[in-house]
Amino acid sequence: MEKRLFGKLADGSEIYAFTLASDSVKITILNYGGRIQSILTHGRDVVCGFDTLDDYVNDNSYQGAIIGRYANRISNACFTLNGKEYKLAANDHEVNHNHGGISGFDRKVWTPAVEEKDGMESLVLSYTSPDGEEGYPGTLDVKVTYTLVGGSLAIHYEAVSDADTYVNLTNHSYFNLKGYDKGTIEDHMMTIYADRFTAVDLLRIPLGYTIDVVGTPFDFRKPKLIGQDIDVPNEQMGNIGGYGHNYWINGKKRETLFCRDLMVHAEASCEGLTLRVSSDMPCDQFYTSNILNGPIPFKGGVKQHKRQAICIEPQYEPDSPTYERTILRRGEKYDYMTVFTFESAE
Repeated sequence: MEKRLFGKLADGSEIYAFTLASDSVKITILNYGGRIQSILTHGRDVVCGFDTLDDYVNDNSYQGAIIGRYANRISNACFTLNGKEYKLAANDHEVNHNHGGISGFDRKVWTPAVEEKDGMESLVLSYTSPDGEEGYPGTLDVKVTYTLVGGSLAIHYEAVSDADTYVNLTNHSYFNLKGYDKGTIEDHMMTIYADRFTAVDLLRIPLGYTIDVVGTPFDFRKPKLIGQDIDVPNEQMGNIGGYGHNYWINGKKRETLFCRDLMVHAEASCEGLTLRVSSDMPCDQFYTSNILNGPIPFKGGVKQHKRQAICIEPQYEPDSPTYERTILRRGEKYDYMTVFTFESAE
């Protein structure tokens, strides 16, 4: 595993880039937000990212980051737990809470370590979130482990709290299988192993019910071009300006990876390269970067633009804390894994 200094934050904190490599994939990860900065495979870099630390600090699109404490949105920026109401940062349209708040896990300096097991080196990032950080109860000890074997990158999320709380961790990488600098993802073939998705309002807050994908633009049970129905008139599509919805994974396709039984969530393919995403999380947020247009250029000066990439984010259903679901009880272990597998037709 290679390690190099990537930059320093304003407070002097040193941020390092760690590179994991196999015969077919080379991945660089920062200990600033646990961000995946690049994924090189089969001659192309398939993930968006920046050349400098300052660019990551000044951007607000969560490029490649660990998202937490709670990924996605919580309505009205509050929840009730054990009869007590907790106020969170209203960092989404000044009404709702999103991706852990103003300074979520994507903004934290994680403590890195290299762990070796069975001849494999893993990058382990650790962070302790204090009680009350961003409004969440409980001191939360978090560990995220990155392991690369062949074409598969496993991200193992573990957390323990000293008080009941809510936790929902995911990775927010933006993928384009042609290369992040090669146009839109509308020509990607997409499969999502889900029969229903969560209906949302204009602010992407769940409406409290799911919709069967049959007969809708959201049906990806069989491979379909992402661009085929992305502009079809549809209320849910119009609310988001494209895909940006939670899918309930049906578990009909599974695989065993890294000694875990995982559901295949989704598969995307383009120009001979396939990305398969598997996880033991129940849901997946599928997003087509509908508003990606920030002023900061990506690596090599590449301009950000709409529908440049897709995000495939295994997680809990958005806004679950509003209904007092997905509670992590004191002393219990949060323990989930997501695997991104890259395969070439060549």
